Amino acid sequence: MSQSPLRVGFVGATPDSGWARYAHIPAIQALPEVSLSAVATTRRESAERAASAFGAAHAFTSVADLAACADVDLVAVSVKAPQHFGAVMTAIDGGKHVFVEWPMGANAEQSRAMTEAASKAGVRGFVGLQDRASPTVRHARKLVADGYLGRVYGATMWSAYPHWATRCFAAYAADVASGADVLAIPGGHGLDVIRCVLNDEVTRLAGWETRLRPTVLALDVQREVPKTAADQFAASGQLGSGALFSVHVVGAAVHGERWRLQLVGDEGELVLEGDGMPEMTPLRLFGTRNRDAFPTPIEVAEGPPAGLPEPAGNMAGLWAMIAADLRDGTATAPDFECGLRLRATLAAIAGSAAAENAPRAVG
Repeated sequence: MSQSPLRVGFVGATPDSGWARYAHIPAIQALPEVSLSAVATTRRESAERAASAFGAAHAFTSVADLAACADVDLVAVSVKAPQHFGAVMTAIDGGKHVFVEWPMGANAEQSRAMTEAASKAGVRGFVGLQDRASPTVRHARKLVADGYLGRVYGATMWSAYPHWATRCFAAYAADVASGADVLAIPGGHGLDVIRCVLNDEVTRLAGWETRLRPTVLALDVQREVPKTAADQFAASGQLGSGALFSVHVVGAAVHGERWRLQLVGDEGELVLEGDGMPEMTPLRLFGTRNRDAFPTPIEVAEGPPAGLPEPAGNMAGLWAMIAADLRDGTATAPDFECGLRLRATLAAIAGSAAAENAPRAVG
């Protein structure tokens, strides 16, 4: 690419609400290396209002028309999770680079099809794992790379959210086939922080899920709907380095959201904490290399990307990485291959949970 800004066409950027409005648009507007050139929604009126509100030159009512626009270099897909696959494949068919929110696809099969299609078309695909742009995550990753932990022995993550047990944010999130459940969204983002900070991948695991309620209140339709998605999951296993890991994500918190990751090595310990999902909230970092002292706060000198608060801050950092990768031919942003590996890990957890021999009775 030339030194001109990366021209982005957004699918799903509505002017009144939505993740794109609160996170992506402020991020793009703060970056000189990225510009918003087009938007697409399902209705002409909302598309034109979004274009006017966000300063885009073009408004469309279909992904195909947006992907055909000569003023678009990359199509960004920010619609409901069950619609990701169709929009991404249409953008690839149009010969455009593509960004898709996490979860990348509804399952590993869709994610693999996206990855293969992008490779065949010669375009690059990027995934919304913006936790990798968090200043705290980046600082923790550098500390680990510099030997702060010594040899890594274990990683333990725990989090709780109120969105998947007695109530969920949308009816589709209660359907396991949509791929937007507690395993895919908070599980995927949380596991990605482990992968990123430790620069490692899961190699072996066992997983468990529960579905303790047959129905759930879907806030978008304000009624009880059948629930086939899990309300919590747990997994444990081994990373490529030999370190062990465990995760437990509960979707039944009564109040608030909490996330915690503890990393233990033979020379040090690091703890990351946040009051929400790690990709969306400011994180706190603690550490110790003293066997007689508990972890204490570690200052993170790097500020929020582009000076923006969350949730737009991490998105700005991610968009800067994507623009640099396309401009310089580098590979720093999470791409389709990265997303596919994470989807495969989640599929392995679900598969283990479903297998008859996964849990063993004690006694």
